[in-house]
Amino acid sequence: IGFEPLDAIHRLGAECGYWLTPAAWHQGLAPAALHQLVQYVFDRTEIIRLYAGVFPWNAASVRVLEQAGFAYEATLKQALVKQGQVYDELIYVRLKHPS
Repeated sequence: IGFEPLDAIHRLGAECGYWLTPAAWHQGLAPAALHQLVQYVFDRTEIIRLYAGVFPWNAASVRVLEQAGFAYEATLKQALVKQGQVYDELIYVRLKHPS
């Protein structure tokens, strides 16, 4: 799990990501870790916006994000390439101060 701060006009944002070995799936570890990361970032940095991109077919990752308080924001059309296939990317966001 980690986050990558952005820069310039996007400097108050960061992309976050996570990966969990299949042996540890379905134990609630990913949402818990992501929640802790969110708290760390919002408490210890000036970042106010975290986002994560997800493949449309990855329902488990969508659940992780939603359980950690992220909300669907947008679909980026034909934004990802994996194994020669082009996919849309779902963008989920968590704001420090939701409006």
